[in-house]
Amino acid sequence: MPLYTVDRFEGSEWAVLEDDRAQTLRVPRSWLPAAAREGDVIDASVAAGAGATSLLFELDPEKRGERLAQARSIREQLTRGPKGDLEL
Repeated sequence: MPLYTVDRFEGSEWAVLEDDRAQTLRVPRSWLPAAAREGDVIDASVAAGAGATSLLFELDPEKRGERLAQARSIREQLTRGPKGDLEL
């Protein structure tokens, strides 16, 4: 199953997850771990057994840290505009 990032919460009932292809998935907030917050990486997995199939969402703090470090690196590489007063 893919990894998702918690994009946002819609009220107290819904969570919007985004995958690596920028596709979104809206799920009940109660399906996520209670500690989930915006920006968290969620690992989705399917468990089958005893005649039932379950979808499990777990936090992946290691992946969250990796993605935050990657975003910081990209941000630091962006060119900065000129400093001081500008005349147009």
